[in-house]
Amino acid sequence: MQTLRSLVISLSCRSSDGSVPETCHWADGFPMNLWIYQTLLEVCFDSHVDTCVIEEVDEVLELIKKTWVMLGINETLHNICFTWVLFHRYVVTREVESDLLFASCNLLGEVEKDTEAMKNPVYSKTLSSTLSLMLGWAEKRLLAYHDTFHNDNIESMESVVSLAALSAKILAEDISHEYNRKKNEADVAYIRVESYIRSSVRAVFIQASSTAQASFQ
Repeated sequence: MQTLRSLVISLSCRSSDGSVPETCHWADGFPMNLWIYQTLLEVCFDSHVDTCVIEEVDEVLELIKKTWVMLGINETLHNICFTWVLFHRYVVTREVESDLLFASCNLLGEVEKDTEAMKNPVYSKTLSSTLSLMLGWAEKRLLAYHDTFHNDNIESMESVVSLAALSAKILAEDISHEYNRKKNEADVAYIRVESYIRSSVRAVFIQASSTAQASFQ
């Protein structure tokens, strides 16, 4: 029994950087822990209406947070996980519930405030991979936003822009921490938004030119 106990402890106390953690995790591997935690967060959604959050969401979140010690989660990891869960739910439900995207953006704002956490290699890697996916999704819609947004979904454009701008800004800060660089004085969000406008206007101009040329043929 003592041998089994020693083996379990040695596995559960492993960390990504080789250091001895303060807590033991029952799952073998931190990515597994994150996946389990994200699965738990899915309970916050109504099983009958997949775009709605349950009324007891606050109580459920308090119960889920009791797993933090077991899974090695903290407030910063919770915020990025829940940001992703809300965003992912919005995407897989055909982008019909803009409140999910709005909530994801609000939580991403909390992620942005915790700049100290970016110095943690595990958190930084999780943050970078998550935000890269979200930024890629947003930019596909914004680089030609005249084709993406119309009367039925124009209200979601503000949240998509906020998502892209915040993701780009946080990723830039993350890189500056990783390479010990001084953060660029230029406003990352401003540069991104300007590029979306230029790209979309260019796309409209090309479409109009093609239409005009076709009409003369």
